[in-house]
Amino acid sequence: MTVHPRTLAGAPSRDSLLRLFETALARRDTIGLDQLQITREEFAYLYYPESKMARPPYELGPELMWLQIRSQRDRGLHRLAAKLGGTRLRIRGLECQPPERENAVVVHQCAARTNGTGIPRQLFGSIIERDGRFKFVGFANRL
Repeated sequence: MTVHPRTLAGAPSRDSLLRLFETALARRDTIGLDQLQITREEFAYLYYPESKMARPPYELGPELMWLQIRSQRDRGLHRLAAKLGGTRLRIRGLECQPPERENAVVVHQCAARTNGTGIPRQLFGSIIERDGRFKFVGFANRL
């Protein structure tokens, strides 16, 4: 039996999501990092129905959209673990595009300013917000 989530099992704020990210990365906790990303069920019931990609002119089917997200998030998670796992990365700020509201979902596209450099880096993909809860869509990055 499939459970239909009513809300994201995410962090209560964007800042707390980033602190969880830093902690899991420092511990090389790939399971912890994975738990910060939307699940298949959250995608199917909370994200996809609200997404502009599900409507014209895009009309991307849910299976293909999930496959694309999953591919980028798996690759990004492995890059994060290999290049930054075990480091005490500290996010000092975010440089974000204006948030996009897609009905009940708000999508944040941000680059992170970290310790050691003031240059924003793409460490993760979109952050979604729904009903005051936050999760990563994935860890698409250019590491």
